[in-house]
This record gives sequence, structure tokens and C-alpha cells, in this order.
Amino acid sequence: MALKGIASSVLGSVLGDYVDGVDPKNIEVSLLGGEATFQNLSVKQTALDNLGLPFNLKKAFVQQAHLKLSWSNLGSEPVVLTLSGIYLLCGPRPRSAATYEDIISRQQKLKQNSLKMASLWGLDESSTQTKESSGTDSSGIVDSLKLKIVQNLQLVIEDVHLRFEDETSNPNQPVAFGVTLQKFHIETTDSDWKPTFVKVKENLLYKIASLRNLSAYWDVLSKDSPYLVSKVAKTDADVQRLLKELLYRDDRIPIPSHSYILAPISASVKAKVFLGETLDEKIPQVSLDINMEPLTIGLDRFQYTSLLDFIQSSVLYQRGIKYMPLRPPAGATPSADPRRWWRFAINAIMTDNRERRTRASWEFINNRTADRKQYIENYKSVIRGDKIPSEKKLKLDALESRFEYDDIILFRKAAHKVVESENKAKKELKKAVATASATSTPVKGSSSSSTTSVPSTPAEKTPKKGFFDRLFSKNDDPAPVAPSSPSAPATPTKVAT
Repeated sequence: MALKGIASSVLGSVLGDYVDGVDPKNIEVSLLGGEATFQNLSVKQTALDNLGLPFNLKKAFVQQAHLKLSWSNLGSEPVVLTLSGIYLLCGPRPRSAATYEDIISRQQKLKQNSLKMASLWGLDESSTQTKESSGTDSSGIVDSLKLKIVQNLQLVIEDVHLRFEDETSNPNQPVAFGVTLQKFHIETTDSDWKPTFVKVKENLLYKIASLRNLSAYWDVLSKDSPYLVSKVAKTDADVQRLLKELLYRDDRIPIPSHSYILAPISASVKAKVFLGETLDEKIPQVSLDINMEPLTIGLDRFQYTSLLDFIQSSVLYQRGIKYMPLRPPAGATPSADPRRWWRFAINAIMTDNRERRTRASWEFINNRTADRKQYIENYKSVIRGDKIPSEKKLKLDALESRFEYDDIILFRKAAHKVVESENKAKKELKKAVATASATSTPVKGSSSSSTTSVPSTPAEKTPKKGFFDRLFSKNDDPAPVAPSSPSAPATPTKVAT
């Protein structure tokens, strides 16, 4: 029972933002067998918020998650992760329910999560620092074990159905867009493409992946269609049952009826990944050999028109986010209150013009330059791992809330370069001090008295006079005449008469 609690607490801290149901009641852990099984996991409705998609996750389930690992043979047997029965039902975000503050908060959360991922993958570091960190050879046992586990991980995903239903863009013709997958499997192989376990670090890593019955459909339905899952299903069990029935499998009869834009296709991919530390232009970093069935892609007239309606609705929604504080309330329609809507249109145009003029002003440029310098200076403390005062932390958060993601990545790279140059200067200074102290140390047997040499100051040079200075000068200091040599005869001067 204690083992279940430890496993649920560890996995809950990792999966807590995405999955509900990780508790000792639905977890089965076998210490000797090294297996963990989770049944009927419910995905949280906020799981897709970090992706920044204009979708609302209505229902999501993972029927089974199975992890197999041998504790005694982690260095010789692969870890196998199997996910089966992944069903997601999505819909457009309700515009009336979302406020401007909620959308801005969601965007800030998305930006912070993207920055965390960038820091995790080293995307906000300088290129030289990334090369140095990637070139270090970790000789620890734990690090080598982690590397073996990652390189030999086997992933199996079965029965995946992601479905999006839109009833708001065109209420008379709801649309359903979905992606289905029967099976996906990836594992490590040797150079002959036979499954194996990589025990030592090699320059080339061989992976083989197989796809079975990957498809995408776009169905134009009627408002009374029995396949409109969000309207027909009453319970979570009904949602899972309907999504499973609409999933294409070659061993299932009857075949679900869909209007496919990508017909079910199977493929296998052989990948060679170069892991060497030295980069060679002649050697590709990733080499792929793809073998697939004939690809069938189609789009009829009804699918095309409904797709355009959906894209236009999404674009208008994203474009109107910045004008939400100016927008009239939901009850006011243009026909009922046209004056309020005209005022909204005028204010929106004036807001865009005011923003354009502000960004072109010298005050904005100076403030942005000052903010950039302040952010780089504050982020240097984060790179060094120093204890950051609360005021500096609040200022750093305020700057990140104003800056765009690309600007923050650029400023962080600049901060990394500054810290790197400062560390290099400190190392050179220490090396110079050590060299100076070593040379100034008296040698045994030498006289204790030492003469201090005073550096000679260079003699002051008389500044050169230019042509006009020499021409208009009073000639107070005539140029010295070089004495003639006594052995050399005097040259007579001819005077023209």
C-alpha cells in the first residue's frame, strides 16, 4: 500500500496538470515484475490550454496506460510504455463565456510554459554555450543509465481518436473533424534494423517506427445527426463508446462512414540519428527512409466551403481579442443599438492608429531600450543562480508580461553571452594574477635584496608642424643645420647673373 502511495504521488506530480485519477485505487504496481498499470484515466479539460489552440476540451479519456521496466536490468532491457484507448472530444471556445482578462491570462500562461520548455531544451542560451554543454561527456553512472533508458525507450500507442465538433460556425450544417490512428510503435534497432538494446554510446542511433491506419476526416453533418457525439452522448461511457465505434480499424466490421480528406494509410519509417559531437556537413543529422502505401487525399465542395467557414470564424475570433474591452455587451446587437457599434468601430481604429504612432516615437524606443538593458541585467542573476530579491523578481515578471516570446528569447541569449564573457574575463584575470605571483616569487639561493625597476617614461615628442604652420610661422626655432664632414669638399654655389 505504501508503494502505491509513493508511485501515485510521484506520477501525480508529473501528470497532475493533465490527468485526473492517479491515486492508489486505480494503480497496480508489481515491484518484482516492474510493471505499473493505470486504468480509466480522465484528462483534465485544461490540458490543451498550454498549447494555445482555439479549442475547448469537452471530454478526454485514456483507457489504459501501462509501463514496463525491469528494476534489476535497466541497463540491459528497454522500458516499454503503452497507451491505449485515447479519446478526445473538442469544440470551439464559447466566446460569450471568455472574458478579456481570461484570454490574456491564458496567453501569459502559454508564454511562460513555452519559456520553460525553451529553458529545458536550451533554446534561450547562446550558441557557444549550447555547444559546450552538449560536448561535455557525463561519466556518471546515473547519467549513462538515463541515456540508455531514453535511447532504448519503446513507445506503443493504440486506438487514438481525436474529434472536433463545431456547431456554432454554421448551426444548420455542423462539422466534425477528426484524426484516427489504430497503432503507432517505435523502437531501437541495430544497423540491420533488428530490435536490439544499445548498451554503449554510439555515433549512430537506429530507430524504426510503424504507423497503422492513420486517417483524417471532415464530415459535414446535419443538426439531427446520430453521429454528433457532443449532442447524442449523455454520459462519459457513451462518449467513449461512440468515439470507439467511429475509429477506423481494419479488423472492425462495420467500417465507420466518414468523408476522408486523408484515407487510412499505413507506413514504416527507418531513421538514422547522428549523435556524434563533431558536426560534419557530409553526414546528415537525421536520415529517414519512409515506406508507405499509396496516399489518397480528397476534398469535395461541401468540405471546402465548411472548411473556409471554420477558418474565417477562427481568424475573426483571434483578431477580435484585442478589441474585447471596447466591444459592446453581448445583448447589444448592431440593429438594436447601432450608435454603440459605430462608437466601437471608431474607437478600434483610433486604438490601432494610437498604437502605431506610439511604437514609432523616440520615447517608446528609449523606454524599450532601457527595459531591455534592465531585463538582461536582472536575468544575469537567474543564470548565475543568485538569490533574487522580491523586487527584482517582480520587475522581471512585469517585463516578461510586456515582452513577446521571441523578444524574451533574444534578450536571454544576450544575457547568456554577457555572463559568458564576464566569466571568461574573470578566468583570464585569475590566470594573469597567478602568473604574476609565480614570476615575482624569489628563487632559493638568490639575494634577498631586490632592485625595483622603475618604468621609464617615454620622452615627450615635439609635435609635428604642418605645411601651413611652417609657412606662416615666425621661424623662432630654426631647424638645426647638420655639420658638414671635414673630409667632404664644399660644393660651390652658382649664382646666376
